[in-house]
Amino acid sequence: MKRFLKFVAAGLVAVAILGGGGYTGYWFLAAGAAQSAIEDWVTAQQSNGMQATTDGLVLSGFPGNILLHIDGISLAAPDHALDWQWSAQAIDASIDPKNPRRIVMRIRGKQTLTYGTGDSRIDTVIVGQRMTVQMDVRKAGGMESLSLDAGGVTLTNARGDDPITAGRFQFRANFGPGDGLVPDGSQMSVRFDNLVLPAHTRGPLGNTLSLVQANLEMLRTLPTGDLTGALEEWRDAQGAVRILQSQMRWGTLDFSGRGGFTLDDQMRPRGSVDALIRGYATTVEAFHAAGRLDDDELRSVNAMLSFLGQVGANTSVGLPVRAGEGLIFVGPASLGTIGPIIPMSLPVN
Repeated sequence: MKRFLKFVAAGLVAVAILGGGGYTGYWFLAAGAAQSAIEDWVTAQQSNGMQATTDGLVLSGFPGNILLHIDGISLAAPDHALDWQWSAQAIDASIDPKNPRRIVMRIRGKQTLTYGTGDSRIDTVIVGQRMTVQMDVRKAGGMESLSLDAGGVTLTNARGDDPITAGRFQFRANFGPGDGLVPDGSQMSVRFDNLVLPAHTRGPLGNTLSLVQANLEMLRTLPTGDLTGALEEWRDAQGAVRILQSQMRWGTLDFSGRGGFTLDDQMRPRGSVDALIRGYATTVEAFHAAGRLDDDELRSVNAMLSFLGQVGANTSVGLPVRAGEGLIFVGPASLGTIGPIIPMSLPVN
């Protein structure tokens, strides 16, 4: 990827400097550089243990933005410990000749993602009503920033479970200096609006998270290469993610906080957030009704709230939200299990 981005940045900037044959000549030289960069990048993936293919590439847009329409793009890493394959029906890329280091892409149609080890496979189909990716490229190559804005997202699996949906998903990363997939010091933000998880339909909080949002900072570089090995190397080097700010609204649970997490030996998140939880008494009652808290635990929580002067539906209290040993807790109440960040089996509806 860095080589591809360096081709785009250097090639288009050089054309802008040397293209003395008028705007028409400049535009077509710049467009040719962009097309060659993509074709060279596809070829270069073979040496990285990956495979990249397309069904065709069409160049257009003169005299405005350089437009590249890519049909049937596929990326795969069949020789990695976690072998995976991603494909999309089409991608439309746009590059402003006056700002060649910015690339805007719209992913069209259905995407598929398949990954696994041995006979254990996960097959996912991703469809978004709108899916836009923007990359800003450094002069020397490599990404300076990456953002994704997707609306009306639906994820389905081969088993035919009810789909996971999100009204909107947003992601942005500002990458720190240095090599690696995600360099040390990179800052990221992620946000889901109206995320629906069918597996939690019968849970105490219901299946809809109206908001999940976090601002994050990467501590230690996540290297490139086989993703499983890269994550293990990052974890073993004391890698962690600092949670600069977060907020979640899930049913009656509404909290915000700061903290951090790393990964345990089974690749599950382990860490905590110092959270301010609003409406905690109502949430505790919901967990008690669902059998997640027994009568003694409920009395203990209510006694603590009474001691703190927090009585009624609008109680606010500071409590740790903890993840460890595959479980996640809000105070004494368990939200349930938390699996590896790369799930190798489908949850039970």
